[in-house]
This record gives sequence, C-alpha cells and structure tokens, in this order.
Amino acid sequence: MKDSLIQANKLISQATNILVATPKNPSNDALAAALGLYDVLNELGKKPQLVATGASPEALQFLPSFQNIQTTLRTTAQLKITLDTKRAPVQSVTYDIDDKNNLLTFSLEVDPPTDAPRSDEIVANAVSTELIPGTIDLVITVGANNIEQLSDIQAQNKRLLYDTPLISIDNNPNNTQFGQVHLHKITSASLAEIVLSLITESAPQTLTPQAATALLAGIITSTRNFESARTTPDSFHAASVLLEHKADQQTIIKHLYRTKSLPLLKLWGRALGRLEAKPELGLVHTFVTPDDFISSESSSKDVPQVVDEIANSIKNGNLVLLLWQPETTRRVRGILYNGEEQLRRLAKPLGGVLKNQKLVFRVQFRDIQGAQQHIFDLLAKEL
Repeated sequence: MKDSLIQANKLISQATNILVATPKNPSNDALAAALGLYDVLNELGKKPQLVATGASPEALQFLPSFQNIQTTLRTTAQLKITLDTKRAPVQSVTYDIDDKNNLLTFSLEVDPPTDAPRSDEIVANAVSTELIPGTIDLVITVGANNIEQLSDIQAQNKRLLYDTPLISIDNNPNNTQFGQVHLHKITSASLAEIVLSLITESAPQTLTPQAATALLAGIITSTRNFESARTTPDSFHAASVLLEHKADQQTIIKHLYRTKSLPLLKLWGRALGRLEAKPELGLVHTFVTPDDFISSESSSKDVPQVVDEIANSIKNGNLVLLLWQPETTRRVRGILYNGEEQLRRLAKPLGGVLKNQKLVFRVQFRDIQGAQQHIFDLLAKEL
C-alpha cells in the first residue's frame, strides 16, 4: 500500500477544496476516521467538508468536529462581473450595501468618447456576468464499499464522483475498487488505522490532539476496546502513536463505555433475562418486545448497544443473536454479532447489512418464535 499512500498524499497536496464522504448511516469507525481526517486537512490549510448522509452515530457527539458534519454537499459559487474598459473607460467604482433589503449595488462612472452614445448604453454593452459554480478538487471516501453507497451525494452532483480524483479508504474485502487511488487493507481492524497511515506517511506534524482523539475513538469502537478478535498488533501500535499525539483516551472511554442511560440498562436486563444458548450452532440468542421498549422507556436505537454489552459479558467467541420488534411495526428485525467471516456468508441469505461487526436484517415474520426458528434453520444450513 506504500505506493498508494504516496499517490494519495500527492493528490491531497495539490487539492484545496476536498470532500470527505462516508456511506449513508456511517459506522462509528467510518465516521470517527472521517472526522480525524477532516481535522488533519484543516490543519494542512485545506478547505474540507465532511458529508455523512443519513443518521450519524450519536455516540461520537463528544468529538468537537462532529458539529461540522453536513448532510448535503456545499459548493461556493462565484459571480464574475466583467467590464470592458476599452469600451467604457472607468473613472470610479463605488458600491453600497443595503442590509435591510439584502442588496449590494455597484455604481460605475464612465468617461465616454464625445462621439459615443449615451453612457448608460456604453455600460450596458460593456458589462457581462458569469456564474462560476463551486468546485471540489478531490474526493476522499471513508468506508464505502462501492459507489452506490454514495448515492445521496450522487443525487446532489451526478458527475462529481466520476469527474473528480477520488481516494477510496476501506477495509472491506468486497470493495469494488472504485476511484483512482485505493487505500484498501482488509487485515486492518479499523478504518482509522488506514487514515493514520495516510497521515503519518507525509505529515505527522498535523496530527493534533483533536484528530488523534477522533482516530483513537474509531479504533476503540471497531475493536471493542481492544477485546475483539479483530484486534491486531497494528491496532495496538496505532493506538500508541495516537496516545503519543495526546489522544484523550479517558474521554473516549467515558463517552463510549461508562455512560449508560437507565433505559438502556433496563432493556439490557430484560434481554439478559431471556438469554439462551444453542451450542450446536455456536450461538447465544435473546429477544426484546415492544412492551420491553415501553416499560424500560428505551427505543430501537438502544438495541445495538445491548448487543455490545451481551457480547462483552460472554467473551467466548459465540455468535450473538438479538431479535426485536420495533415500536412502530410488528415485523421482526435482528442483529447478529461476532465472527465477521460468518456474517459475510449470512449477509446475502438474510438480506442484511454488515456494519460495525454487526449484521442487521429484517425477516418476513411478525412473531419472535417463528423468526427465531427461521434463523436457526438458516444458520444450520449456511454454517
């Protein structure tokens, strides 16, 4: 990946207006890595914008640059006004700003030749205007497996992703190799580690404490605080580099792990109370009902963290299955966690989306028992 890092840094050095983009509904790792990259680009004197459509992970709101996330692409257009001074010799130019009516008025005093028509006609013929659309010099995608995952950005500017140099950062083996420069490392436990490699290759001095904290948050969420089987020696090395650059590990742990709301704890307790094991499938499973959400005053947004807590308490490598019925619909949804290779094999038959080591899916059942048996049969067949 050395050559790709060199190419990527060359493109960054040549660009000014840089778009950092994530897939719709980005994972914690993708967004944290993008935030760290955004901070570094600012430090380099670039003009970056970070676009993340859909829902951004609320757990990362403590990162300062979170407030700079955009859901729409912003381009700064220029209005170019040209005056042909040969046709209209200018003596003076004045302007007036009318804040009340939001008007900007230019006044030109010209000195027309004696045989020329009226001065207002001279100015009208000598002045031209041109609207110059804003430009993006470079696009950097973080965590997108294919260009279709950036469809919301494409809808805003159909040609941008095809006509602009594009650097793709990803660790998914199913990446379609879109773009011109590929920073792809499937053995990397987190996207933040790849972004760190890009930064340290050419500009380690730009790694501010704020950027380092964002990247460390990405590594910690992706490796479940270094307890996941995905964790590699490179993960620990990257973390040590970030800590040397003053990454605030305590703040990360405080916001990602120690702060648990009472509704979350109640929902977790209900899920634990129903936890069962199926050793023949290497699976532990549980479920929560609409009544559980009501009585615990929680919501479907808390389900992924409940799965994390169950996995952290088991730590035996089993797949974790949690089924639930959302408050607004009775159609059963589910999350499978752990064993990324297994989850990739199950993604297609379940029609699910793999995100943050979790396979999120929905099934054509309106009862938990029927959905459970369907999943058990599928696991027995596929695994």
